[in-house]
Amino acid sequence: MTGLFSELYGLVSDSCAPYLMSTLFTTCSHYAHCPIQVSIASSYYLGGHYGGQVADATMMREIRAKGPITVDLNVPPGFGLYKEGILTEDGLEEIRRMTKECNGESDLIWEYVNHSVAIIGWGVDRKSGMKFWICRNSYGSQFGE
Repeated sequence: MTGLFSELYGLVSDSCAPYLMSTLFTTCSHYAHCPIQVSIASSYYLGGHYGGQVADATMMREIRAKGPITVDLNVPPGFGLYKEGILTEDGLEEIRRMTKECNGESDLIWEYVNHSVAIIGWGVDRKSGMKFWICRNSYGSQFGE
């Protein structure tokens, strides 16, 4: 989705449209004056279409051949609480629990894409043998490790 959006609308500079970690009370019209800095000629989905299944090996080949890939996620409101380590379903359950305590929400809905990260590499945890992706996030230096 990020690649297609970039192809259709182009990208503006961070100095004109700084990342705010929230879109509350903000619309695209607030940034209509920002000149396009980067245009993407052509975007594509590794799985062939949005939501297509992609094997780990396919993603690894793409990263090795062309550099970071963008992935779109559906993250809970408490995702920003992540600090370190491999984020697993157990970790997401803890984030859901903390989010419910803070916000009084009864359930988190995972139907919509609400965040993007760039996958820049991968690895295997030496202790557990668990495979993981190394992601670059836009939340700043306070997020993750």
